[in-house]
Amino acid sequence: FRGTSGQVIFPADDNGDDESTSTTTAPARSYQNLLKVPPNDWLTATLDGVWEEWDGTLLVDSRKKNSQTQDKEAAAADDDSLPSQSATTAIDWGATHWKVTFQQLTIGIFGFPLFRQAFPPETSRIWRTTYLDDQIRIVRAGRTGRVQDEVVFYTKRRPAPPSVQ
Repeated sequence: FRGTSGQVIFPADDNGDDESTSTTTAPARSYQNLLKVPPNDWLTATLDGVWEEWDGTLLVDSRKKNSQTQDKEAAAADDDSLPSQSATTAIDWGATHWKVTFQQLTIGIFGFPLFRQAFPPETSRIWRTTYLDDQIRIVRAGRTGRVQDEVVFYTKRRPAPPSVQ
């Protein structure tokens, strides 16, 4: 899905009336999620960030006191909190995991930016791709890289717009 747009179908508690487009680019390693509220996209929210392949290092959940970052080896040994991997093979966390660092959130009304908020440095999440084909992507996203804090996102690829001649 790199370099493409897709419609994000949010978790089941969303009312489904809005539309969200997620766009990632490979060379720039940028990420943008654009939420538009109908009718006429009168309200928008744009989340900008950058992504990189995750190296397996767990992130600290800033909401919990006395949390400590664990290294890759400790993460791999923690079977209850991380996605299962074969113990006999070296783990390539970046093959299915991204570390996304959010940069800014912009709220717009009728096409005009109303509010822009930069995120503190290292406001990151771990995204784990659990299914991918030509049309669908299922990603589990969480604060630390641990399975327990993940939320599931289902994304359908949006057809390319017709070319203008």
